[in-house]
Amino acid sequence: MVEFVKQGSLSLTGTILHTGVKPFVLLSKIVTIRFNNAASYNIKLEKYSVKTNNSIILYDLTLAAGDVLTDNLTYALEEGDKLIAYSNIIETNYYIYGID
Repeated sequence: MVEFVKQGSLSLTGTILHTGVKPFVLLSKIVTIRFNNAASYNIKLEKYSVKTNNSIILYDLTLAAGDVLTDNLTYALEEGDKLIAYSNIIETNYYIYGID
């Protein structure tokens, strides 16, 4: 198992936060996700499943200027699965912590 941290700014067209990997582990786990923006913004998080070739919306929220969204649910990703985040404005920052 390898811990990892990623951070950056979301693209308006969606940003892949992480993709499940193999052969080292059975599941990749995203433990913490954090989003923030100085302006009011919308945030949507989707999980894409490679097995079903479908995405499900995990949440779609509207946040006030300066709000920080901290998501401490653990998301399990099988090989090829993706967590994808969308924001309606630029400069929405993200931070993730996970384990592969």
